[in-house]
Amino acid sequence: MVDSAARAAGVGQPPADVAGWRISPLELPHPDGVARRALVLGSACPPTLRPASAAAPGEIADLVVLAPSARECRAPGWLAGAADEIARSLADDGLVYVLAPRRARPRVERQLRARGLALDPPMLHFPNWSPPRHQIIVPLASAPASFAFAKLIALSPLRRRLARAACGLPLGRRLLARLLPGAAIVARRPGARPLFDWLRDPAAPPAPAGGAIISARQYGAEGTAVLHHFAAGARAPGAIFKQALTANMAAGRRAEADLLRRLGPAAAAAGARVPQAALVETRAGHLALRQTVLAGRSAAAWLAAHPGEVDALAERLADWLLGWNAATARRAPLDPALLRVAVLAPAQRLAPHLDGAPAYLDWLQRRCVAAAGALAPLVATHNDLTMWNILVDGRAPLGVIDWELAREADLPLADLGYALADAVAAASGYRDRLAAFESCFLPGGDHAPLVGRLMRRATSALAIAPEVATLCLHATWLRHAANETGKKLPGEAHPMLAVVRTLAQRRFDLERQVAE
Repeated sequence: MVDSAARAAGVGQPPADVAGWRISPLELPHPDGVARRALVLGSACPPTLRPASAAAPGEIADLVVLAPSARECRAPGWLAGAADEIARSLADDGLVYVLAPRRARPRVERQLRARGLALDPPMLHFPNWSPPRHQIIVPLASAPASFAFAKLIALSPLRRRLARAACGLPLGRRLLARLLPGAAIVARRPGARPLFDWLRDPAAPPAPAGGAIISARQYGAEGTAVLHHFAAGARAPGAIFKQALTANMAAGRRAEADLLRRLGPAAAAAGARVPQAALVETRAGHLALRQTVLAGRSAAAWLAAHPGEVDALAERLADWLLGWNAATARRAPLDPALLRVAVLAPAQRLAPHLDGAPAYLDWLQRRCVAAAGALAPLVATHNDLTMWNILVDGRAPLGVIDWELAREADLPLADLGYALADAVAAASGYRDRLAAFESCFLPGGDHAPLVGRLMRRATSALAIAPEVATLCLHATWLRHAANETGKKLPGEAHPMLAVVRTLAQRRFDLERQVAE
């Protein structure tokens, strides 16, 4: 019955500069933010939620993940045996996290209470814990749940109002915990230290426990979590922490703090709201990025509820990007080495996945040779302008977060092209990323007139020749698709690769669209 995670972590979690460590998002609610020893009971724990640290047989566990399959829940005595194992193994400040089928949850709760464990508010997983590549994990307490439904989770206006109303009432919260498929049970020993205690400022006076919303993004074997931290009694988060989930991602925290310091002022002067950030060390010895909270709702959630506003938001994004690009532009002849890195190298990586790859690579090679030496502006770029990283707050300037991939001198149009296509995709709930791209950039697309006008305005203001503009757009999706293929697991969708396949087949249509 006991299925321990894959490796032992020793007596302590390694510091952030030691390769190989990995944190499950389920460890983050622990008072220390990490589980040095963990047990997994049951066969239904998703791989990306499985803790890497393993408790040896008979050893006390900081985290027990109970993830039974429906068949295990039906097996006589299985849940009772699992509850006995939890009662024997759980540390005094340990955490029990239960991912169980909906019908089995009442029985699980009874078994845990019968062994003296106390139940905390459940955790809601959106969209669910399977598939678990990008999740928002919300404590089902009034303030964080209401904030998440208002600002972070894409819902229709009616469902948003109903969910927020339910969050404000104990009975409503119990109904959500029973009815939602992605509701997880949380249990601990009475008197355990507060959940998320590691996010509390150690220099501040002692205070009652707060809570945190976890937004976990996992890319292949890598991952990052963003935590909106609520002080006790607060109706809104007081700080945001960005925490690496894997060793390879840890260096990004220091780099992002430096990028925000160098690029943030110009982005703000051009009309965006940008967070202030500082590096902090967690109790486990990892670096986290502590950021100020920007008011507003994610543009992804906002557009899903207001799809008719996509054109207006596109105009606002284009206005800000043009101002920021103009302020940071440095005109220089295009370096052939830059074109090899930005265009040809990702195209070669993707070639095995493309029909007609030799013809496409030859076309790109000839375009790069023709563009080499042409004067073009190199501009500061964000490089991840998905609508999840844009915040809308009425008429206030747009908020821009998650600067980890930003660059000081990059090819122009990358942010604009990607953001416009992503906005159209967000307005349809990201149902079809390829269709959104085609709607924006191919002749006859519903949004092609608007996108064409915004692109022409940018190329004119920045003095970008049409042939250079075409290469910049290809470079945009080649880069995203190459990153995507390195991070996706087998069987997962590859929307950026689908875009590149269309680009390769319809490159002349795009070229005419840009030239017009």
